[in-house]
Amino acid sequence: MAFGLGPKTLIYIYLPITVLAGVSLLTFLFHQYRLSRRVQVLIWILAALFLTFSFPFAAFFGLLDMIVDYRKTFAGMKKSKDNQDK
Repeated sequence: MAFGLGPKTLIYIYLPITVLAGVSLLTFLFHQYRLSRRVQVLIWILAALFLTFSFPFAAFFGLLDMIVDYRKTFAGMKKSKDNQDK
């Protein structure tokens, strides 16, 4: 391997990036669907309490967001919906 980085080391480097992308996607969806502040706080508290479930969940959706780019998809859906409402 180049620079002595094995597969396990690459996973340890890439995992926080995917978790951050997953949390960013969830925050985007909270603002996209205009959830109230109380509901957002409740969801973040539950995510912190059930970290063993929420951490892989966020990593999985972060990885999917990098591949599929859900933000562009959801933004396009919102624009088309706004145009139909006018």
